[in-house]
Amino acid sequence: MVLQRERTSGELSTWSTPLSVVAGTALAFLLMVILGVVLGGVLAYSPLGEISPGLTWTLHLLGLAVAAGYAARRAARRGWLAGALVGAIYAGVLYVLRDVLALAIPVGSLGLAVLGAAMIGSVAGMLAKGL
Repeated sequence: MVLQRERTSGELSTWSTPLSVVAGTALAFLLMVILGVVLGGVLAYSPLGEISPGLTWTLHLLGLAVAAGYAARRAARRGWLAGALVGAIYAGVLYVLRDVLALAIPVGSLGLAVLGAAMIGSVAGMLAKGL
């Protein structure tokens, strides 16, 4: 399969779905690094101390939704699919990193996490594409 950019007369140039999924997944991880650094700075220089895992997951979901929306806007067709794939790949890579790096991500069902992230990505993709 050849990854090619597709041109339209729209405001944003569109890409093939695989290329938009790769770009969206990369953006999701970039956003998580940025949000993690910001959160770390806030926690280091404020009296907040420990945070709940819910806040960390909220940041993950926020980054995922933005990245899935970006991928959907860039995809020529099937924005919902591009968003769902970004979510599934993001969750899968997080679980692999959790095992490899022994990160403190709560243990749960990998299938459920991937399905949930894919659903969030799909909804973000639909909203970004305008259904």
